[in-house]
Amino acid sequence: MDRTDKINKLPHCFEIKPKLSKDLCIERNTINLNLSLDLYHILSYENLCLALKSQQLYMRNPSMWNDPYETFSLNCKIIDPSGNVCNFDEIKKNIYYQCWSKNGDSEALWKVDCLGKVDCPGKVDCLGKIDCPGKVDCLGKVYCPGKVRCPDNVKRVRIKSRGDKLIKSLYNIDHQFHDKSYFIGSVDYVSEDLIETLLKGAMGQYLCSPQDVYLFIRTLFIKRKAFEYESEVRLVYYRCVHARYNKELFPFKIDINEVIEEITFHPKLTEAECRKMETQIKALGYKGRVNQSELYKAKDIVIYE
Repeated sequence: MDRTDKINKLPHCFEIKPKLSKDLCIERNTINLNLSLDLYHILSYENLCLALKSQQLYMRNPSMWNDPYETFSLNCKIIDPSGNVCNFDEIKKNIYYQCWSKNGDSEALWKVDCLGKVDCPGKVDCLGKIDCPGKVDCLGKVYCPGKVRCPDNVKRVRIKSRGDKLIKSLYNIDHQFHDKSYFIGSVDYVSEDLIETLLKGAMGQYLCSPQDVYLFIRTLFIKRKAFEYESEVRLVYYRCVHARYNKELFPFKIDINEVIEEITFHPKLTEAECRKMETQIKALGYKGRVNQSELYKAKDIVIYE
């Protein structure tokens, strides 16, 4: 066989993998989640307006979060046989999450969204501790010098969507590494002892010499049992490219009227505040349902003898 014949036969020596459709890729990168479920996300009114104006939602790097166990698999250190210490700091910079919940009206979630970094007459302390001047509890009402009511703390909104709408908006099938970049799934809640066992066992050995990204990604959907009330669903973007991004937020484009099915105001807002905010939201082009949480609205119950 001469050289020309060998070259002509080369394409038949390789398995040509067909390009998967976007739907099949999304199905493979969905972890323990029915994508048709309703999901809820709480954010500040200011960030909602930004999302409506820009037609974008924003994902955060875990460096902005308070829980030290977030990305627990990347917080550990590895010591190789030569005694060299390695860490995953560079990888952590390329991970972005957005947290949603399967729970609708949850008092705990309205409160937990206070990140401790809210600029208002003071700063929000999610533990409910007041250290005046300057710190305000998550209930939005504080009786410190001046009896300040923190408006930003109750000026929060909940948006409703579905898993399929979110992941389809995020997923870029033309991305070179799309199959290793975009994920959505339900969080599993386990004990701290199990997390330690996982790290010291087979998972830890895997992290020392990873063969692919999927097990590493799977660890991003594990949290401690103390957070089980969140019933969390995570949207994850892993920026698996060498170019540095080095930003705390990662935006992705959405159709606001397709992805955001409903906007719900904080249950402690006044009726006048809700009307004003609804007018502003509609002026920004939102056409979906707008309402207020009835979490604190008592029903009139009549008992007949």
